[in-house]
Order: sequence, then structure tokens, then C-alpha cells
Amino acid sequence: MSRVAVLGTGKMGTAAARRLAAEGFDVQLWNRTRARAEAVGVGQVHATPAEAVADSEVALTILTGPQAVLGVYEQLDPRGERVYLEMSTAGPEVPEELGRRFHNLVSAPVVAPPPRVEAGKALFRVGGPDEAIKRARPVFDALGEVQLVGTYRRAAAMKLMNNTMLAITTAAAAELVEAAVRTGLTREEAFEWVKRHAPYLEMRKSGFLGGPYEPLTFALKDMLKDVDLGLALFDGPDFEMPILDAVRRTYADVVDKHGDEEVTAVLERYRR
Repeated sequence: MSRVAVLGTGKMGTAAARRLAAEGFDVQLWNRTRARAEAVGVGQVHATPAEAVADSEVALTILTGPQAVLGVYEQLDPRGERVYLEMSTAGPEVPEELGRRFHNLVSAPVVAPPPRVEAGKALFRVGGPDEAIKRARPVFDALGEVQLVGTYRRAAAMKLMNNTMLAITTAAAAELVEAAVRTGLTREEAFEWVKRHAPYLEMRKSGFLGGPYEPLTFALKDMLKDVDLGLALFDGPDFEMPILDAVRRTYADVVDKHGDEEVTAVLERYRR
């Protein structure tokens, strides 16, 4: 295996493309905004998704949201033996629908920030046909670790659990830090206490200590999108999720002004 297509060169797609190029793969790129694909600095850029996947043995799709994913697959030919690795966070219905047309479709949402993807230390929750997964193993091995979970729905549910927990934790930490500062704790003291329970917050320390909100690894608007997907999957008349619903309102309250910023910009809900 040598030629791999990457459709979608946002932060995650860029990291994957660079890692694959560094591992010796012939990388073919497409992005809706061509300049972003050209900025990746590796591989060959194509004008359409169909051109990018031509002659590729494996194609990765790393896009934002269900409509973007479905729109790209509408332009692709389901015939042939090419393996499609759908790595977006788009909920379970999307891979289930696509899997009825693309017999070599694998659901492989990424559980890692872009720097770990580029370092080859990503984690993939993988569901789909065994033979397709086997054929894609060289790509997975270059990018990180695979956890086989069975079905498309299980893979999507695990990814949404990860991202909604991240949303809940970040919003709760933001609320507690700002409340603690108002009682007389320093911002540094407050941050150290919440970090005891969620060590991953260290990578977002800048925002909690007053800004700027960086590094930008997860935009606030994308977090809100994933919370909505989580509510669509988990919430319902037989099982209500008032905590996640409240978190959703918190992000929605600041998305218009801060949607393109790092997710810790949810702090603006309390700082304004």
C-alpha cells in the first residue's frame, strides 16, 4: 500500500496527512477551500474528492459534521475495492447510511488532539467490515492505535461519549474557576484545583489563566456541534440528560462571538 487520499484538511486532516507523508505514503489531498490543502505542505492537491481518491487504496474522510460528510461521499464511486476510513465526528446514522452503499467503509473516529495524530499516537475506535479494517492496517499503524469495537454505532457512541465528556468537563471547570476567583482565590490556585480532577486541562492552561485561548486544537463551535450530536444520540423521552442540556446552553450562549476560538473561550460566559 502506498497511495492514500485525505479528504478534509482541517487541523485533524492536516496532522494525518503530514504523518502519513512522513511515514512514506503517497498522499493525495482535497479540501473545500483549496488554499487550506495547499498549506499542508505535503502531497498533491486535487480539485475534487473524486480526483483525490483516484488510484488510492485507502481514503480518509475527516470533515466537520454530517452534511459535510454526506456531501463528499455523494461525489465518490462506491464500486471497487478502495477502503474508506470515515474519521469525522458525525454521529452513528452517517456511517450506517454510507455503509449500505460503500461496502468497504470503516467508521474510525479519532480520539486525540492533532499533535498526537501527527506524532503517530492517535487512538481510533473502529467499527466495520473485518477485511476492510485488515487492509487499512498500515494506515492505522502509521497514525496510532486501533481499538476494535464492532459496529458503526458503537464506534460513534464511544467518540461522542469522549467529546461530550470533554464538553462537560471544560464547561464545569470554567464555571468553577471563575466562581473561585470571585471568592478570593487566585486564578492560578483555582486552576490547580480543577486540574487535579481533569489533568488534561493543562494543555488549555492559557485560557483558564486569563487568555489567550490557545493552542487552538478544538474550536468552540465544533464542540457545540458534538454536544448536539451527543444529545441526539443519548437524550430522549425515556432518558433525559439535564446536565448535558445545560452545558449545551452554556456553549450556545457564546458561540456567536467566540465560535472560532479554542473551546476554553466558554469562559467568556462568566467573564463578560
